[in-house]
Amino acid sequence: MFLCSWGKRAAHNRAQIIYYLAENLELRRTEFAQCLASLTGGSEEAGLREVDLSIKRLFHWAAYADKYGGTVQVRLKKALGLIIINPVHVAVALR
Repeated sequence: MFLCSWGKRAAHNRAQIIYYLAENLELRRTEFAQCLASLTGGSEEAGLREVDLSIKRLFHWAAYADKYGGTVQVRLKKALGLIIINPVHVAVALR
């Protein structure tokens, strides 16, 4: 049900959901970094780097989803760019 309804949501709504995930991951970054370190046997610093990169990517793609929501975009030099909505399936799973 989730996968079907995700593609039907407006681009702005999908962006809000991804922003929500990024903000909450940022609030719990230390907890997730410790969890990654214990699961992989790596250091907590490596876990923090990975969590920070995930947060950065979530914010990036949330902004992208909000800006390019399946519309025709005007380009330089009298060209058009067509953005096709093709939603990603499960992007993140939180416990």
